[in-house]
Amino acid sequence: MALTPYDLDNVRAIWKKVRSNTAHFGGEALERTFLSFPSTKTYFPYFDLSPGSAQVLAQGRKLLIQSFLVTLSSKYPEDFSPAVRTSMDKFLTSVSNELTSKYC
Repeated sequence: MALTPYDLDNVRAIWKKVRSNTAHFGGEALERTFLSFPSTKTYFPYFDLSPGSAQVLAQGRKLLIQSFLVTLSSKYPEDFSPAVRTSMDKFLTSVSNELTSKYC
């Protein structure tokens, strides 16, 4: 699943809006994960899991791609078209695959 130049343009355009709030969006996406999949809370037994907690915000960078995409689409509905979502999904999957290949 290669990123086309069109995909890269989409990723760059939405990322310009996202980059100044990555910690906040990451934390919100992690909160969504806890709401959607309550059993995931067991992996964070020592965390303050209340909304907006510093621990959740710090951990927000390590989250599920789908939760992150939902968060972005809720923050930028006018910019997050199906094409942009597909491009971001390709991009984040590529990043995830690359990281997995290095550490697994």
